[in-house]
Amino acid sequence: LAGAIHCLTHEIYADNPIYVKHKWLQGKLSHHPGGYPVNVIAKSSDGIQTVNLHWRANEQGEFSSVPMVSTKNDQFQATIPAAKSGTTIDYYIEIQNNNGKRIHKPQVAPTDSYSFSIQ
Repeated sequence: LAGAIHCLTHEIYADNPIYVKHKWLQGKLSHHPGGYPVNVIAKSSDGIQTVNLHWRANEQGEFSSVPMVSTKNDQFQATIPAAKSGTTIDYYIEIQNNNGKRIHKPQVAPTDSYSFSIQ
């Protein structure tokens, strides 16, 4: 939001903006055999083409990815698979609208990502 406000106050127009709302998983989460659901709201006046969830465990290797499924009214969901206690999960979300604009959440992903650990 700060970047959007910055652009508006400096009269820079954001072409084909994508609105994203995501309450990230953080801290220590209990082991859950069904995995860890990730939810996001993504909107664009051009429409959303794809929403993908990328994750990895213990900073090992490349991120795995899975398409997030539209559940209703601009809401998307995917699940990070269950992991054993002591595992740290890093993840980020990639959204592309129908006009080809692509953004990441967090914005600097995959260099930096959301993170939580399993207890």
